[in-house]
Amino acid sequence: MRALLLALLLAQISETIEVRVTNIDVVVTDKAGHPITGLTRDDFEVYENGKPQPLTNFYVVDESGVGQALSLSSSPRQAGELALHPEAPPEIRRRRIVLFIDNYSIHPFQRKKVFESMERSLDKLLRPGDEASLVIWSRRLKIEQPFTTDVEALRAAMKRVEGTASGLTFASDVERVRYRCQQFLDNARTDHNYTGWYGQCLGTVRAHTEEAVMVEKHLVGSTKVMLNMLAGLDGKKVMIYAGSALPQHPGYELFVYADNLFFPYLPRMHPSSIGGGGSETMTFSIEDMAKTANANGVTMYMVDGADDRSEMSNAADGEMPDAQSAFIQYDNTASAFQAVARITGGMALTHTSNFDVAMETVAHDLESYYSLGYRQQESPKKTRNVAVKVKGHPEYRVRSRRTYLARTQDEELNDRVVSNIYHQAKSDLDIAIRAGEPKKQKHNRWLVPLAVSIPSNITLLPDGNDLAGGFSVFVAVGDDDGSMSNVTRIVKEVRVPAAKEAELRRRPLILTFDLSMNGGTHMLSVGVVDQLSNTSGYARAQVAVR
Repeated sequence: MRALLLALLLAQISETIEVRVTNIDVVVTDKAGHPITGLTRDDFEVYENGKPQPLTNFYVVDESGVGQALSLSSSPRQAGELALHPEAPPEIRRRRIVLFIDNYSIHPFQRKKVFESMERSLDKLLRPGDEASLVIWSRRLKIEQPFTTDVEALRAAMKRVEGTASGLTFASDVERVRYRCQQFLDNARTDHNYTGWYGQCLGTVRAHTEEAVMVEKHLVGSTKVMLNMLAGLDGKKVMIYAGSALPQHPGYELFVYADNLFFPYLPRMHPSSIGGGGSETMTFSIEDMAKTANANGVTMYMVDGADDRSEMSNAADGEMPDAQSAFIQYDNTASAFQAVARITGGMALTHTSNFDVAMETVAHDLESYYSLGYRQQESPKKTRNVAVKVKGHPEYRVRSRRTYLARTQDEELNDRVVSNIYHQAKSDLDIAIRAGEPKKQKHNRWLVPLAVSIPSNITLLPDGNDLAGGFSVFVAVGDDDGSMSNVTRIVKEVRVPAAKEAELRRRPLILTFDLSMNGGTHMLSVGVVDQLSNTSGYARAQVAVR
C-alpha cells in the first residue's frame, strides 16, 4: 500500500511540473510608432505553428511601468479588483538590460556618440531595482560591468571604455585590403600584367574574408553566451547591441571593390563578386543567434554604429569602386540587424547616427507592452513559430518574438546555473559550497575538492519502511570573458528508515566530489533541486586555482 501511495504521489507531482506556460511580450503601435494602450485579452489572437492558442494569462504594462495582471480563471469581480490594484509581480516587471558594444567594428567617434545616448537614457531605461550590464567585444568578450542597479557604476564603466584604444578594428582591416589591391593595380599599370595582379588582389580579399568569417563566428558565439546567461533570469530581458559590422556575407563588398578596380583594364573578365564572390554566408548563424534570444526570452535592439555618409564621402580620390563597396558593406550589415530585430520583436536603427531615437524606442517599449501566456501544446525541445495579431485592427503594428524553443526542466536548471555565474540566482533552498586545496595534475589542470551543503529538509515520501527522495546537483565554472564549462549534473538518492528521520533532519546533507579545472581565477556556480518538491537553491564562489 505504501509503495502504491508513493507512486501515486510522484505521478501527481510530475503532472504539476509538466504544466508549462509560454509567455510572449507584445508591443502594439500605430503606423507612426505611437503605443496603442487600453487593449484587453479579447483583442489578441496567438498562433503557434499556425494553430490558435487560448490564453491562460494576460497582463498589461502601461506608460507608468505598472502592470495589470488578469487570469482567465478570475471571476468578473476578481478582475475588477485586480484592475483597482494593477501592480504586476516584481519579478515580472523587473528589467534586465545588456548593453553589448562591438568595439572591434564601431569607430571610436561613433562609439562615443552611442555611449552619450545611452548615458542620457539610463534613467529612463532603469528604474529602482532594475539591472543592467555593460559588455564589450574586441575580438574577445569582456564583461566590463556585471549586472548592477547602480546607474553611476554603469556610467563609470562607459567612461573607462571610452578612454581605451580600440586596437585592431574592422575598418583598418578592410582599409588594409583596399590599400594592397590599389598597390597591385599600380604594379599592373607598370608591367601591364593586369590579370596576374588582379589574381593577387583576389587572393588578398579571400584571405581577409576567411578571417572575417572566423571573427564574425566568434562574435555571434559571444553574443549567444550573453543571451544564454540571461536565460535563467526572470523579468523583462533586453539586449541593446551596438556595432557597425555583422554582414550576412563577410567580405562581399571587397570582391565588388576588386572587380570594379580592375574592370576598366580587363573588360572581359568574369566578375568574382557574382554569387557572393565565394564569401561564406553568415545568414543562418545570425538567424540562429536571434532564435537563441527568443529561446531565452530576450528582445534585441540593434543599433548600427556605421556612418554611411562619412564612409561614402571619404571614398579614396572620389573613385566609384570605394563608394560602391562601402554602400554594400553598410547595407550587408543593416539587413542583418533588421532581420534580428524582426525575429526577436525588437527594432533596428540603421541609416542614421541619431542614437537617441534607438534609446527612446527601447524606453517606450519597456513602458508600454502586453504579456500574453498560453500553455505549451507539444513536447519540449522543438522550435515553434509564433504569430500575434490584434483583432479588427490590421493597421496596428504588432511586434513580438517570432519563435520560441520550449525547454525541459533540466535545461531550465542548466540555464539558471549558468546565469548564476554572473548574477546571483534567487534561491528557495539555503545551500553553500566550499572549495578545498587544489591538487596539481598534468599541464595546467588542477583537481579541486568541493563540498556542497544541502538543507536536510528535502521532501521525502514513504516507500515501504523507508522514506525516499533525492536531489540533483548542477555545477558550472565560468570566467569574466564569457568562457565557461559545460554544466555537470550529479543525481543523488536519499533513503532513510522512517524511524531515523529525526536524526537525518538535525544537520545539513554534505555532497563531496572533485572538479577538474584549468589554472586561474574562476567563478564556481552550483544549483541544487529537490527532485520531489522541485524547489531549488543556488550558490557561487570565486575559486583561485594555482
